[in-house]
Amino acid sequence: MDKNLDTLLKYGTPFQLKTITCLIKFPEFLEQIYDLVDTKYYEVDSQQWIVKTVMAYFDRYKKTPTLEVFKIEVDREIVNETMKQAIVNELRVIYQNFGANDLEYVKENFLHFTQNQEMKKAVLEAVDFLDRGEYEKIRYRIDQALKAGQERDLGVIWKEEEYFNRRVLETLRSPVPTPWTPINEITDGGLGAGEMGVVVSPGGLGKSWMLVAIGRYATSIGKNVVHYTLELDADYVGLRYDANVTGFASQDIKFHQEEVMNKLNKVRGNAILKYYPTKNASIETLRSHLIRVERNDFKPDMIIVDYGDLLRGNMMYSKAEKRFELENIYEDMRGLAGEWQVPLWTASQANRSSLEDEVIEANRIAESYNKIMIADFVMSLQRRTKDKLAHTGKVHVIKNRFGPDGFTFPTKMNAATGLIDMYPEQSDTGKKINADSDKGEVLHKRKISSKLDEILSTKGKTNTEGMG
Repeated sequence: MDKNLDTLLKYGTPFQLKTITCLIKFPEFLEQIYDLVDTKYYEVDSQQWIVKTVMAYFDRYKKTPTLEVFKIEVDREIVNETMKQAIVNELRVIYQNFGANDLEYVKENFLHFTQNQEMKKAVLEAVDFLDRGEYEKIRYRIDQALKAGQERDLGVIWKEEEYFNRRVLETLRSPVPTPWTPINEITDGGLGAGEMGVVVSPGGLGKSWMLVAIGRYATSIGKNVVHYTLELDADYVGLRYDANVTGFASQDIKFHQEEVMNKLNKVRGNAILKYYPTKNASIETLRSHLIRVERNDFKPDMIIVDYGDLLRGNMMYSKAEKRFELENIYEDMRGLAGEWQVPLWTASQANRSSLEDEVIEANRIAESYNKIMIADFVMSLQRRTKDKLAHTGKVHVIKNRFGPDGFTFPTKMNAATGLIDMYPEQSDTGKKINADSDKGEVLHKRKISSKLDEILSTKGKTNTEGMG
């Protein structure tokens, strides 16, 4: 054996067998590491034979061998009964390892080991090239070693039938719909796996209620939701879910406990509500929590973060402008949605100057416009004083990666229960909501006038009393 070549002996036999498990179980890993694997890394003859068989089979069929293939090859090639029994015993352990929970760790360390060996070979060969003055060969060989073990996936070959069938049949979006038909229609059904939606609104106008409505509706169709709240207590958010399901105001839930529980028990899905104090949780915090959630047999179908601006950013951005920190947070949130292959909804603050706008446009997004660029779907909620009095509002579609944007939907909203309904602007109901909003303007003026009269009356009375 080459004295300059390390083996896997230092990792122990169980690790060595798990590396072979990884080669068989993960064809994409075998393809990545194919040129790096050397049977000499294994000191036991039976392991060397198994690895050699795996590599030869993959070289010919571009697949990994089955246990049946190994049985045939052992009978065909191995005459020595002791060797045959050793191979059978090790294959038994290798296949038992298919369910091991540390295979990702084994893959990572095995790849690192083989890359180091490849670089060691390159350096030793470079010495010979140096002695012969073949300097270009030194650079070429070192470059080869540096590229060793890189991902080999070429991507989607557009015109090949296999990829065409896959993108037509297998990669169709399976979106989770929202409670609102107009939104579902323009997004082709809602948000799908790995996609991120953002609700924009000034503080106190109802963006958290909108996120509750989205999560609650998902549970009504059998989905599991993980709802992170970075501002409101988890129990308080739970009361909002209760109110949205039952129609009772959240403060009245305690008076209808039996009725509420009966309705909750009919909801097909479920939600985990998790509170983290503002700026205490990072994306890594959420990722760790999601891992714990899944280990407890709760597979999330949707993630809600209320709201992303309140997450703690990466430390490297702590001294940079806030907009860079927020941009990084939103990129990481979208990455989290892709990692877990679920839709993610969050909310963002609008500028104070947007409070009296008819609708909130993209230029009113607080701190970082790049949040719009990162998200797949962005809608704003506007509720001016007149809308609060009339229980109305306007939802405006700022960005829509799945269809047209720029729509404004007149909205009815009950701020006590979070029940929200949207309608097309030209529909009869949409026109009526706009008319109700205008009536709210009249009510607002009357309220101001009444308050002014009250102030003047009190002031006049005070002045009269002072004359005595």
